[in-house]
Amino acid sequence: LKDGAQTLLNFGVSADALLPTLRNLGDVSGGDAERFSRLALAFGQVMGKGRLMGQEVNQMIEAGFNPLQEISRTTGKSMAKLSEEMEAGQISSRMLAAAFASAAGPGGRFHGMMKQQ
Repeated sequence: LKDGAQTLLNFGVSADALLPTLRNLGDVSGGDAERFSRLALAFGQVMGKGRLMGQEVNQMIEAGFNPLQEISRTTGKSMAKLSEEMEAGQISSRMLAAAFASAAGPGGRFHGMMKQQ
């Protein structure tokens, strides 16, 4: 968690957002240290750029989470439409943070995973 927190801070995640972000990343990673580290790095890269790009999506998918699927679930947009928006730079870092929050929050498929593991 310390390394993940430092990574996120280095990429500009605010101190106020740090604990909720760590909790969301922890739940999505299922408490797995390697997956957590990979998700934290990809998340931080998106925060640094301000938008979600294909490379970071691939990193997250390899770590077990497809943020576009979660955005699709919460917005009703098709995966094809979201891919187009991503290529146009229209999926913001805030949208990614919201996807992690909804996936880890009540009703999300990763809700409470750290405790379960």
